[in-house]
Amino acid sequence: MQFAMQQQFLLEDQAFLLESRGVICLQGERAAEALQPLITTSLESITKKSVLTYVLDDDGLLKLDFFVVSYGEDLLIDIDKSLILTLLELLSPQCQALRVSANDVSADWRVFAQLPDQQTFDDGSLFVKYVDPRWHMGVRLLRPANAISSSQWGSEIKWATHAHKLGFLPSTALLQGIPVTALEAGLHTINLLDSKQLPEQLQVAMSSSAESLSRRLLPMRIEPNSFSFTTMVGGLSVLAGDVEIGKAVCHHGLFALALIELEPWRKALATNTPLHCADQPVLITWPSWLAQESRGRGGPVAMSS
Repeated sequence: MQFAMQQQFLLEDQAFLLESRGVICLQGERAAEALQPLITTSLESITKKSVLTYVLDDDGLLKLDFFVVSYGEDLLIDIDKSLILTLLELLSPQCQALRVSANDVSADWRVFAQLPDQQTFDDGSLFVKYVDPRWHMGVRLLRPANAISSSQWGSEIKWATHAHKLGFLPSTALLQGIPVTALEAGLHTINLLDSKQLPEQLQVAMSSSAESLSRRLLPMRIEPNSFSFTTMVGGLSVLAGDVEIGKAVCHHGLFALALIELEPWRKALATNTPLHCADQPVLITWPSWLAQESRGRGGPVAMSS
């Protein structure tokens, strides 16, 4: 009994249980070929690694995001549960043509995230470990749903707050219809866009607009003036005085993501104009991983997170 208690203690707080995530399994010799036309990343070497990838629309707007993980002869897809049906529908024509099966196996797996300062738990159960390529986001883990459980794993909210603080979108499901392009989310900066996988017209449009982005998806720190405040989702305006400089996108804890118009933001900084959203003071920060764009379009050094 003492050993069992110690074993459970070792499991606690060593990873964040991502209850919003599900798993799709692709089976068939041509599974990668069925998925490839939809996504922004090459699957040529998927047998040796995992990839974080995206589905874009014809205008380069984010639609879906997920991890693709090699698992024996199968591919496992770590994806927000609310997006599973959409992805299965997109996959259906190719899967039928190439004799690949695509099934929701979320009931068989739990999805975890583990930050760099956390140690991998090891209770003798099978787990699949793969890298989250975004800066300081650590690794992901898939464990069988029937493996040893702990009631004290880290919460998904805490993990999402960490992602927001760094300027990363935990899931495209959080966009709730707000249009954000792959470039505005900085995917080109962290090598999550393979130009060879994009339609030619989108390659041209994205290569030209990357040099002159007027908006960016950026972290927003909330500095509440009360213990209770409005959840900053659904496109609430971010204001500099009475001038709108952007829209809140999603929010966990004291950190949110906001789609910010860069020129009005810089003018607000130059004039020391306070920013606010939903009647709460806020501070927009510029992530250190985000490359500086031409003509000073990177955030001011003083605002770096």
